[in-house]
Amino acid sequence: MRPVEVAGLSNNHAHDYLEAGFCDTVESLESHQVGLFHQGQPHVAQVRGTQVVLIGDCTVVGENTTVTTGVAERVLKGIRAHKRRDNVVVVVMHWGSELDTFPTKWQRDHGRRFIDAGADAVVGHHPHVVQGIESYHGRCLAYSLGNFAFGGNSLARRPECFVLRLRFRSDRGTIIP
Repeated sequence: MRPVEVAGLSNNHAHDYLEAGFCDTVESLESHQVGLFHQGQPHVAQVRGTQVVLIGDCTVVGENTTVTTGVAERVLKGIRAHKRRDNVVVVVMHWGSELDTFPTKWQRDHGRRFIDAGADAVVGHHPHVVQGIESYHGRCLAYSLGNFAFGGNSLARRPECFVLRLRFRSDRGTIIP
């Protein structure tokens, strides 16, 4: 097993080194057989005989204003394109305002919309702090995991984080979280 199996590149720093830097990152991950997903490009894999789809997207944050134009539509389109009864779809969102300990109304409303559309879980990150987790229609909605490993921002003073482990089971071809 590789130390890193899949990397998500949907975040507001993915293009800090312009398109060339992004392409170099993609090329390096692919050359080491690391799966990847980013805005508009999901990762699809077989895990113990079940198809798992990771869909990632990002809202752009500046001055505590989240610009969300087109994000929900892209994510919903991806869920609809990939969700089946017998697979697992996880939406991974880079969203929310930095250091806000509670998810925004947009996060809450759209996280629930993503589950209503068929996502089996929604996992978020970006605020650099832990936000809440809820069970919505029996599915996990984790708004922000906090800072697992991060050293690039002096504002990120809170070391709290968590690793989320999700388990799914199949019952007659239907995935159950």
